[in-house]
Amino acid sequence: MKKSLNIWLEKFGDAWCNKDIDLIMSLFDKENITYFESVFNPPVISWREVKKLWEVVPINQKDITFNYEIISHSENQGIVNWKVSRLFIPTNENQEINGIFQIRLNKNNQCIFFKQWRMTKIV
Repeated sequence: MKKSLNIWLEKFGDAWCNKDIDLIMSLFDKENITYFESVFNPPVISWREVKKLWEVVPINQKDITFNYEIISHSENQGIVNWKVSRLFIPTNENQEINGIFQIRLNKNNQCIFFKQWRMTKIV
């Protein structure tokens, strides 16, 4: 799982930094996804809803860097500490985000469960 998770996270980070929504969406299972954008809201459960969340990235972010460290992994699940720095265009603020992902991959290494907790700091 660790190798599959590393590959998935590398693609995820590259896609986010390059604002490549098609690549991001190829990482998620089209038929089976539970995706928590925020732990305070119910998850979205369709690939199209996840795509809507990601379609704003090219509009509201630039100068994105992404790093991660796998904290724990099992046969089909990983816990990851991730960090992003970016310029948030709507407020013209430089932000640093530090968060945790809980990710489950299917046998095709596509994500079927995605939950995140995050904190944002203005720098």
